[in-house]
Amino acid sequence: MVLLPDKVGTGDLVKLLHTGDAKESKAVDCEGHVCLEWIAHRWMIFISIIIQKFLLALTKPMAWIGSTIEEWLNLMASTDRGFFATLFNYLLEGTSLPDPKSKDYRSFLALADDRVRLDENIRPEDGRYLGALTIMASKLVYENPARIENTVRQYWNGMEFLEVLQCSNDYCGNQYSISSQAFLFSDKSVDQSETIVVAFRGTQPFDMVQWCIDCDFSWYEHEEAGKIHEGFMRALGLQSNGTWPEDLDQVEHKSHFLYYTVREKLKKLLRDRPDAKFVVTGHSLGGAIAILFPVILMLHGEDWMLERLKAVHTFGQPRVGDRKLGEFVQPRLGSKFKRFVYNDDIVPRLPFDNQMFRIQALRNVLLLQHFLPGNPTPGPSK
Repeated sequence: MVLLPDKVGTGDLVKLLHTGDAKESKAVDCEGHVCLEWIAHRWMIFISIIIQKFLLALTKPMAWIGSTIEEWLNLMASTDRGFFATLFNYLLEGTSLPDPKSKDYRSFLALADDRVRLDENIRPEDGRYLGALTIMASKLVYENPARIENTVRQYWNGMEFLEVLQCSNDYCGNQYSISSQAFLFSDKSVDQSETIVVAFRGTQPFDMVQWCIDCDFSWYEHEEAGKIHEGFMRALGLQSNGTWPEDLDQVEHKSHFLYYTVREKLKKLLRDRPDAKFVVTGHSLGGAIAILFPVILMLHGEDWMLERLKAVHTFGQPRVGDRKLGEFVQPRLGSKFKRFVYNDDIVPRLPFDNQMFRIQALRNVLLLQHFLPGNPTPGPSK
């Protein structure tokens, strides 16, 4: 089931509240019969679409505001003068703004937390080492390619910078273009063995399209893996026809999609380095992508790659699927998967585990039991 916030009008939203069949609404695109019998279900979809339409309307203004704030904060950080002196020089003397592509340019998140070095008190033999390494990688991936490369080469001793990958997925046209970024580096500090780390970027603070993903109730259903959050699948590389082709020849503009780009780079690295293993990590949206990346490898039968998967570490990761997905992934990953969350962080609770859906599911089970062989047909209620 896919929600269509960019294609639905006010009349369609009003109609959505009065119909129990999703196929009758232009706000929803689905395969098969999706019943919206409960008004609470329709209200949740209605609110989700309203929020997404609002966020999409703010896409360009928020992008401008974000870039302006980042440029001004970088300008302030590059001088020793106060706010008014910097403003005076900028307006009257024409002080140039920092280059957003330079190694010295910091993202909004880096300006809020300027740590760049790895914790030297956590040694490779420490059980916390991999978690400390991946959380710093999940933080660094928000930066521009030049800054990422400079940080790894200059501050991360024992690490080999490999590559920054920038991708996009024009799933629903330019309005819904989802930008993605990942970077790869190698760590040889643990028992002389090599670990290749793949870090996926999460939601950027001023990217409204990415914020829409967290408010979207759309799902993609696989007969073996269950229901998976469609927005996260789009960001990873789901095709516009709702498929995951295994053969790259069936993928149009394959170099733009994050999953296929990372998979091919990783395949080459693992073949060239037969003793190496790999780790995937990410924060927020990047965490969702990090856990879904091996899921798609499983669906594509990439067993030899999965055998060399050392760990999946996610931070502040939102929910990505239903119980069936968990049952599909758990025996294949087991203790390799670690999901780190703060107690009061709302993102790991998205999409909300709404009680209405649980009650409806229980109601459907109870009704079904009446019609199973050996059970009497339900009579009139008393």
